[in-house]
Amino acid sequence: MSYEGNYDREFASRFGTVPTPAMKRGDMSESPRLIYDPRTGDPDGSGRTPFPMNTVPPERMSAITRKLIDLTPDPNQPGLSNNYFAAGSYTFDRHRADTKVNYNLSEKLTMFGRFSILHYDMVDPQMFGKLGGPEISSAGGNPGAGTGNTYSFTGAVTYIFKPSLILDAYYGWTRMDTSVEQPRLDEKLGLDFLGIPGTNGTRRFEGGWPQFAVSGFTELGIPNAFMPYSRRDPQYQYVANFNWTKHTHEIRFGMDLYATGMNHLQPEATGALYGASGGFGFGGGPTQIRGGPSGNNFNSYATFLLGLPTDRGKITMVPDEYNTRSFQYSFYIRDRWNASRKLTLSYGLRWEYFPFPHRADRGLELYDPDTNKMLICGVGVVPRDCGVH
Repeated sequence: MSYEGNYDREFASRFGTVPTPAMKRGDMSESPRLIYDPRTGDPDGSGRTPFPMNTVPPERMSAITRKLIDLTPDPNQPGLSNNYFAAGSYTFDRHRADTKVNYNLSEKLTMFGRFSILHYDMVDPQMFGKLGGPEISSAGGNPGAGTGNTYSFTGAVTYIFKPSLILDAYYGWTRMDTSVEQPRLDEKLGLDFLGIPGTNGTRRFEGGWPQFAVSGFTELGIPNAFMPYSRRDPQYQYVANFNWTKHTHEIRFGMDLYATGMNHLQPEATGALYGASGGFGFGGGPTQIRGGPSGNNFNSYATFLLGLPTDRGKITMVPDEYNTRSFQYSFYIRDRWNASRKLTLSYGLRWEYFPFPHRADRGLELYDPDTNKMLICGVGVVPRDCGVH
């Protein structure tokens, strides 16, 4: 039996971009571009007039934005970009234990078993503390607390029926569990604190902060669209091989059966900008004028102060957990024929079968471009494999 432990403690840091105190008050007088009032002019953005003194009046600021401003730190570095330095402690602990037992039951039968476990814990704080934001250390990959376990078992047996016929077989099992959760996940901050309908849902993974992405500034809240997540992925393998020697023939035949499962609680979708608690993006368009110069950070932050998102979204994950099951089957036979002292021939056959994967309770989903329909395999008249062979 063996044990190995690693304990990593790092002083981590990163730079981000936050608004100046003047910008938080609505004072955009430092901007070389004018800040236009979106309530003026035509619907297409032409004919707008700028805010007096390039300042957004306090009465025009969104009440939701004010709550976020109160939690946003002031710059602690000079300039308008990378003007905030955050530091914190990143921790990563890993434990690994292995054990193996060999057992010779008789001259004909030998066995061994091996079991391994790897466990880790990770904490990577967010750079804005209670307001969230990106993780401080790039080593963690995701903000918040992560944990994981990898279990592995292998059992093998060798049996000698007679000197010319030998069996070797083994069974392997591996399961990988990983999860990461952002801080304040159990609080419905978008719904209860900010009062934004449609952000937090009833399920736990829909809690926490929404994302607020103001162009030119570091994200507030949850900084990505795929958290939290929890994964349980088992794998199984069964292998049996026979070696049979007959005169000048060395025949080997057997099978290999392989099964995998994926069980993921992870609200994500290809191309989605925001996650299960929703998100809002703020560009400079609403405070620019049609045909005018391009906007800057001041325009986008003024848009944020006014509470006028230029995009928004939310991933609505229908099941509580997505899962798949897949199997692979293979059988083979091979003969090595020592035809003479000068000639050896090797030949054989192998058959492999990879059935269409399915979910735990039904088939997968398959888009049919011919009918422009999404097929739910195994539901109604649709076969479990959707006709894929």
